Amino acid sequence: MKITDSEVIKNSEKELIDAITGDLDWEAIEQIFKKKHNLSLEDDVEYKDGDLVIHNNTIAYKLNFDVRISLTVLFDRQGDYLDISTSNTSAQPDAEEIEEDTADAAEIEEDTADAAEIEEDIADVAEIEEDTADVAEIEEDTADVAEIEEDTADVADIEEDTADVAEIEEDTADVADIEEDTADVAEVEED
Repeated sequence: MKITDSEVIKNSEKELIDAITGDLDWEAIEQIFKKKHNLSLEDDVEYKDGDLVIHNNTIAYKLNFDVRISLTVLFDRQGDYLDISTSNTSAQPDAEEIEEDTADAAEIEEDTADAAEIEEDIADVAEIEEDTADVAEIEEDTADVAEIEEDTADVADIEEDTADVAEIEEDTADVADIEEDTADVAEVEED
């Protein structure tokens, strides 16, 4: 047997829950939430539903809220973990965040281009150092060739001097023959 209209009870309970929800100390709730979950609530809390419940043999009010939490994972181009953070910002970033992210991305692209240029410059320097070593080797070889040419000229001089010595020895032999002939002529004249 009904003694009152169930809709009146439901509406009254809803009004009670709404009144309690509207009077909650959100700063205290945020502190408790932050302490328990290490997250902040900010403005992304949406009331879902509420009810009267029994908790540890006591009447209690259970209020359910949807809280939006965004998760940010940061890792480098090699796939290595850098950082992870949570926030309760909505999944749709505002224009200022998008602008900042775009500026950051442009800066990263610029830095990447600069890094590529630096790597090219380093490769160029290495090539120049290699070419410089090759030039030094060529200069050393050129000095060796000059020394060989000098030695060849010395050999030619020595060969010329050797030919002159041979000619002088021949002339000396001729002089000795002439002296011998002269001695023979003098001997014949004496006789």
